[in-house]
Amino acid sequence: DGRCVGGSGRGGPGQLLAFAPVAKGVSVSSVTIANLCLKGYRIGRDGTRVALAIESGGSSRLFVARVIRSSAGAKMGFRIEAPIELPWTGGSISLINWADATHLAVLTSATPTSIWRVAIDASDEINLAGIVDPNVLAAAPGMPGLAGDSHGTLSAPVGQGWRVIGKGREPMSTGRR
Repeated sequence: DGRCVGGSGRGGPGQLLAFAPVAKGVSVSSVTIANLCLKGYRIGRDGTRVALAIESGGSSRLFVARVIRSSAGAKMGFRIEAPIELPWTGGSISLINWADATHLAVLTSATPTSIWRVAIDASDEINLAGIVDPNVLAAAPGMPGLAGDSHGTLSAPVGQGWRVIGKGREPMSTGRR
């Protein structure tokens, strides 16, 4: 919808909220996102890292940072520390997922949309071309990625391309086999 998650959007300047399944929102602090437009984020499955898409000057910047948990009595908090900016040339980001422990799956929002596989050590950035106009993406370690388009067609990567696997919406890769 073009709004920011943090920065100048819904959460207020620099405010990012994390939610546990049965708890209220907990504020996450970070100098990195203070007063910036946080377009998206995804906490890694181990809970120790976060991928961040920051909108800056009409384009996206991609970061990976540590998640530090803290508690003071019954109050729990999170801090984002040591952000590392990844070289990113793929355009404006609309969605990020962790493909595995060392790679992100990134969906761009500029037309034509595309899906990228980005190594967090900056060793590669690959455009996974072949799917037409993806608008949703799911990724999980040990599982094939899934992408959906605006017509409700789900596709999975096969070799260097994509294969249609059926109709559906809101794909989810749980990481379970």
